Amino acid sequence: MLTFVANDAEDETMRLRLETVSWLAQSERYSKFCSAPHARHKSNRQRLSIWKEDSDGTSSREAHHTGYASLQPSQYRFTWGDYAALSYVWGPEAPTETIIVNDTPVEVRQNLASALKSIAKDRRFEGDLRLWVDALCINQEDKAERGQQVAKMKDIYNMAWNVISWIGDEAEESPKAFHLLRVLSEHRDHRKATTLIEELERNPERLGAGCWLALQNLVNRPYWSRLWIIQEVVMGCVAVTIRCGDKTISWPIFLQGIEALHRQFWIVKDQLINHDWRQQGHRNYRTISVRSLHLLFKDLKPLSDSQTGHSRNWASLSRLIDISASCKSADPRDKVYGMLAMMDPAITERINPDYLIQPKDVFTNVAIAAFETYGNLEFLRECNMWGGEGGPTWAPDWTWPLRNRDGRFRQGAYQASRSRACNIRIDRDNLRLRCQAILVDTLDGIGGRRATRFKYVPRSVIQADSSASIYGGIEATKQALVHALAGDSSWTAREDAEARMSILCLPSTFEKGLTQFRKYGWHNAVKNEGYYYCWEKWRHANRDLCVGGQKLDDYFEPAIPCGMTEQNCWQAKGEFERMTSWRRFATTSKSYIGWVPEFVGGKDQLQVRQGDVVAVILGCTTPILLRKCGDYFKVIGEAYFIGLMAGEAIGMLEQGQYKTVEINLI
Repeated sequence: MLTFVANDAEDETMRLRLETVSWLAQSERYSKFCSAPHARHKSNRQRLSIWKEDSDGTSSREAHHTGYASLQPSQYRFTWGDYAALSYVWGPEAPTETIIVNDTPVEVRQNLASALKSIAKDRRFEGDLRLWVDALCINQEDKAERGQQVAKMKDIYNMAWNVISWIGDEAEESPKAFHLLRVLSEHRDHRKATTLIEELERNPERLGAGCWLALQNLVNRPYWSRLWIIQEVVMGCVAVTIRCGDKTISWPIFLQGIEALHRQFWIVKDQLINHDWRQQGHRNYRTISVRSLHLLFKDLKPLSDSQTGHSRNWASLSRLIDISASCKSADPRDKVYGMLAMMDPAITERINPDYLIQPKDVFTNVAIAAFETYGNLEFLRECNMWGGEGGPTWAPDWTWPLRNRDGRFRQGAYQASRSRACNIRIDRDNLRLRCQAILVDTLDGIGGRRATRFKYVPRSVIQADSSASIYGGIEATKQALVHALAGDSSWTAREDAEARMSILCLPSTFEKGLTQFRKYGWHNAVKNEGYYYCWEKWRHANRDLCVGGQKLDDYFEPAIPCGMTEQNCWQAKGEFERMTSWRRFATTSKSYIGWVPEFVGGKDQLQVRQGDVVAVILGCTTPILLRKCGDYFKVIGEAYFIGLMAGEAIGMLEQGQYKTVEINLI
């Protein structure tokens, strides 16, 4: 642990003292507290929260808003004092700055030097309150020590009295962003938010000129794109203090502001940010980046809640692999190791952080641990054959960059293999996985593919050879199409089946629909031009694909009928956008309608193609698309086909229409 050493008046060099301390050296009072019934079986973070509540000086309004609580010696948990941990982005290797640690010059990167200088101003760490900093407290050149310390990272941040999240020096009006977040945190209630939105529409600078753009710039700082940061702030949870220059805000208030932004101010935020953008002299409309906003609200908030006892204190592998893929790390192995603190302990006990093995072996070990721990093959849903590390296709590659949490199939929504148990065998030497599957069908017609997320490749539709429909006539096929577009498990058991049909009445372009939206008083639809492009582009790219004997475009209505509700249309459209994210529309030789994985921007030979196999694999809740390679199969990814998602293939298996076969995945 580190403490700051006071300098002579003329000496500006940063001086620190590094000492080894022990968590076992608990104070007598804290030791008795940990043994008490109300604290004994709690997690480190929950136990610390109780300890803080029982102590004086931690519940002030200032501490709640800034994240800093006064810490008295009587509150120290250890005989040597207590500690905080620093969370920060390492930044570029150069330039560096020299600091003195235990009378020895040490070169540190600029971002760490800036953080230490700012923290030193508080003079909090000159006595028995210590600071833990990974770059200085771990020998980064020793891979064995690094692996040992990685295994302890969860406890280091989880037990810290305070985690200081250094997001950089004050810049781009960052204090205004902190002010805005505090205001938003007080407007999570819909009624309060509605009143404020009305005021903002009349006066975009109601909360201060430039504050919305300042918030956009704050959440898009590099800090939020680094993988290890996720673990550090989640483990710190309610004890995290966000620090930018000399300004601070508590993690709970920060997240409450982000939550209000998502739930209440999401639509209006774009026009407010662009108002600030134009006021700074820029003429062009600015594209709003929401990656970090989604990360904070959809991932970090639930993960933080899990550490305070609001839910189980680990996340699913599906969520963690999404987060990991969207963040940057210098070492591919850290895609897994940086998530260990948030994994199911039953998985982590099988994984030993080892920087001497190849990344593909790390990923394979995680897959095997998941299959053996849970006794199913659900983790196959995360697989594809496009990973860059060269592992088996049945082991998800955590570096695959095109994962998209918004397009993920809902967990628990489907039961393609019902409760059929899987019987798997893994050849660890040859990296083959043997399992049982129903080989249902092969791909036939495939919709347009994308060169980028929002641009389709011209003439990329692969026309179907079959013109039949497994669902029946045109009307039955139309109903199946509707529920396939929305990703329903079945179209026969939904009470809102008629409401779902409204998606066929959405105009093919916003321009065509605008007059109708105004006619029927669809106020939200009128404002949502920026969120209509996915529908427009998909309709145009796939209009000529043959589905059940006629063009896809022929299933849609020319106008919105009187009496149709905006809520029904927009709900169905939202489900459609989730389904089409990183997927292509497709049909099979038997004319099942559904969706298959898409390699956006990939080469032609790596795309899905006619003849790829649709399989229901026992132990996996969604169909899996496979490619036959001699006597083996490669995993392309999870698929969706209406009529297979609720266990219908298992029903046909029991009736003798299908049979299971053993297959080898490589």
